[in-house]
Amino acid sequence: MKILKNVGLAAGLLLLPVYASDVNVIGPEDIWEGYDPRAVPLEEEILRTWEADGVTYKEVYFNGEQFDGKYVRIYGMYAAPTGGRNLPGLVHIHGGGQTVNESWLKVLAGRGYAAVTFNWGGEWPKRERYTLWNGVENGDHKHRTGHEVTLPTPKRDSYYLWTQAAMRVVTYLESQPEVNPDKIGAFGISMGGSIMWNIAFDPRIKAGCAIYGAGWNSYTYDDTRYSIGMPKHTPSENDLRWRASLAPEASAPYVKFPMLFLSSSNDRHGYMDRAEQSLDLIPEGVPRAWALTPRLRHHIGVDFIQTMPAWFDFHLKGEGSWPENPVTAIKRGKGGAPVFFLKPDQPGEVEKVEVFYGLENPFAVNRHWRNAAVHKSKGIYSADVPVMNADEYLFAFANITYRSGVVISSPLEAVIPSHIQAVATIKEPSRIIYDGREGVGSWTRGSTGTDPIPGKIDRRLKAVTGPDGKPGFTANRVSPFTYAPSDPEFRAPKGASLQFDIKTEEAQAFTVRLYKNYWVADFQTFECSVTLEGDDGWQTVTLAGDAFIEKKSKEPLGESINEVGVLELSPADKKWQDANVIFRHVRWVGGEYVPHVHAYRSRDWKPGSGVTSSDDADHLQDHEAVKRES
Repeated sequence: MKILKNVGLAAGLLLLPVYASDVNVIGPEDIWEGYDPRAVPLEEEILRTWEADGVTYKEVYFNGEQFDGKYVRIYGMYAAPTGGRNLPGLVHIHGGGQTVNESWLKVLAGRGYAAVTFNWGGEWPKRERYTLWNGVENGDHKHRTGHEVTLPTPKRDSYYLWTQAAMRVVTYLESQPEVNPDKIGAFGISMGGSIMWNIAFDPRIKAGCAIYGAGWNSYTYDDTRYSIGMPKHTPSENDLRWRASLAPEASAPYVKFPMLFLSSSNDRHGYMDRAEQSLDLIPEGVPRAWALTPRLRHHIGVDFIQTMPAWFDFHLKGEGSWPENPVTAIKRGKGGAPVFFLKPDQPGEVEKVEVFYGLENPFAVNRHWRNAAVHKSKGIYSADVPVMNADEYLFAFANITYRSGVVISSPLEAVIPSHIQAVATIKEPSRIIYDGREGVGSWTRGSTGTDPIPGKIDRRLKAVTGPDGKPGFTANRVSPFTYAPSDPEFRAPKGASLQFDIKTEEAQAFTVRLYKNYWVADFQTFECSVTLEGDDGWQTVTLAGDAFIEKKSKEPLGESINEVGVLELSPADKKWQDANVIFRHVRWVGGEYVPHVHAYRSRDWKPGSGVTSSDDADHLQDHEAVKRES
């Protein structure tokens, strides 16, 4: 059985790559040694103050660090309950392209916190106020000259400067008379989530939450623990220096405060599989947990919005309770198929358990997550998780919802079923991707906002019943998509056509997209435009592979439709003309099934050649060919 592990510093470091002896490595403890975030005066400038709904606000500038005789002037907003005393404090660290967020102040002050939100990104188009970096190289996000800078020192990199600014904000927060300096926490969004790991070297932080950011961004989107037949590539020396210095995973072994990781299973900034490794690197005895919204990317579902506030209430206020991480395992079931088992903490407080599982795909960013039927017996939850190939990886995790509103995720289980004597029980592929009877099913949508602010997140996909009593789903102001075509059961036959039913009472123009290698190497987008007249009944759309044209090369998809992994339906002008448009019965027609060869495998890979189980950098696909931070 498995739990989010307390591996300890020495053991945790074994998960990190082995570095070549000729690479000059500066560790995070060396980078932050001797830094004192309280050393220089704050010199606060109050731009304005106001009060609303029992909360007092102020907009301010104050000193960051000094460079070449000039102070960085940090821009921020602060709020606290009017008349509050001895309050816990929270620092909000925004994401890339974002800035101060007054909505967070309103929510947090309403829960009894003093809170500060600040800008680290600096000058930005159409932004009147921001942190004044005053010419410090790599301070302004928009104008930085380097990424993952390690020479002559990592202190020249943006993440060092931004983390330094965050520590100065902690100094500002603890200086406020109503704040208890021994009860300070911090949370960061996306790039701010990455900063949260480097802030481990500020002992004033007593609880933290990283949202999306978990490190490992100089690697590919796969986790080599789960890769079969991956090609071998060697990282650059700069990659090795970065991974040992300012990469968030390098700081994880130094985190001393309780850390929550909040993300989505298919996020592109905080890779799900890798994020668990960052949590495992936190020293033994330090609380850690994660909560993952299934299928979304860079967005937190509405069911998860109480999780982070409850985390801080428990660790900073001593209010409520927090469940221990569950114990999980995948074992062979009575019929030979794999079965996922879960034993939750505080079983009497569990409201529901949901189990999700995926087949074969080592890339969390485009993995299809199925729903499994969950059963309970004597306090143990179980779910059948059948596979098509017992020699390929099976992935599974659960979300546990408590009566308090807290949702936590179980550890990710990943096994090769044949290694536990389990067998494949899915014998034939399915031409039907979605028929409507499963509700929304595995359909999801893009992010409608990165910050999980209570009251500002809603549901955009809903299960509905259409004409003739036939079920489907409706999409409100979003582009629904599914990773189902990457699943071996729902993969397209070679030369097939895509077909689906739609009900729209208004004339509608939209684009159907099929993606190959979604967000990994050789990522390709194939598009087909569709225009329909309005009708109060079902209309059937049939699209052959030749109708899909690659966005860059302009080449048709043709018979290789069996190689696509993601399907998206995108309305013109980002809005469905019929707000109640319904989709159902998505399927493949025609074509023939052929043996599938995974695009990520080495050309010389053969079945039975083994699993890449090392995290040595020599086994990683060259990330330079995949992505750069955006």
